[in-house]
Amino acid sequence: MNKKTRSTILLVLTAAMWGCSFVAFAIGSSHLGSLTYTAARFILGSISMIPVVLLFERQKLSAQEKRAVLKCGLLTGVLLAVASIAQQYGVALSGSAGVSGFITNLYTVFTPVVCFILFKKNPGKFAWMGFGVALVGLYLLSGAKGLAVGIGELVLMVSALLWTAHLLSVDYAAKSAPPLHATALAFCVAALLSTIAALLLESCTVQSLLDAKYAILFGGVISVGASYTCQALGQRDADPNFAALIYCLEPVFAAVGGALVLHEVMQVRGYAGCLLILCGILLSRVRSKEKKSV
Repeated sequence: MNKKTRSTILLVLTAAMWGCSFVAFAIGSSHLGSLTYTAARFILGSISMIPVVLLFERQKLSAQEKRAVLKCGLLTGVLLAVASIAQQYGVALSGSAGVSGFITNLYTVFTPVVCFILFKKNPGKFAWMGFGVALVGLYLLSGAKGLAVGIGELVLMVSALLWTAHLLSVDYAAKSAPPLHATALAFCVAALLSTIAALLLESCTVQSLLDAKYAILFGGVISVGASYTCQALGQRDADPNFAALIYCLEPVFAAVGGALVLHEVMQVRGYAGCLLILCGILLSRVRSKEKKSV
């Protein structure tokens, strides 16, 4: 198997694991509070990152690199915690893994728009077209009548904006610090913040944790440790624009996973909305072939 083929397979696996994670999130929300589930999966995810760091970044860090890891890890960790918690609340409120996956993936559309607002960088005509198409798809997907949308969809849109901020912070961290060390620290920060919030605002029992054990295992080991490892190995031999395009498959896997595992069924307008959002996401990535994206 050549490098290109292996890289493509690993990137598709990454998108599949990220997408199917929404099924685990939906199952976890039926047994645990959003804060508790988020805390549990990030604790497990932090532990799963230990062998990844030891395998790919074994070199000793300089004093400057340690400061950069601390700065970037704290920044991305706080954003990761807030975005994950908002996403988990949105999944619980919407009650659909498929819908949650599609709306959350709007961050790939929001990113060029936010960059234009903050940094005055025009994302290009395809990004604007994608943004408009995705908004129409969101309206259809919500199943709402008139101009109203459900609280779950609104929370998921907020989480998509937070994931946009997280994506920009990761981009900054990748240029400033050893990426795996910074990511591992970010997971630890997210685990600490969500655990403190869960202890203060929620209660759980040992039985509820046992009932959600598979959702916690998948959400922690697969959506954190395994997916990040596949991402790192896949992108090593792939063009980043090609990788970003494959990641657009994430909401498709979320919808398929929701249908197969949770037996979710949407109305025709819901499927039309999913298709339009996917088209919007793909349109927003066309620009990256013309001009390097942020």
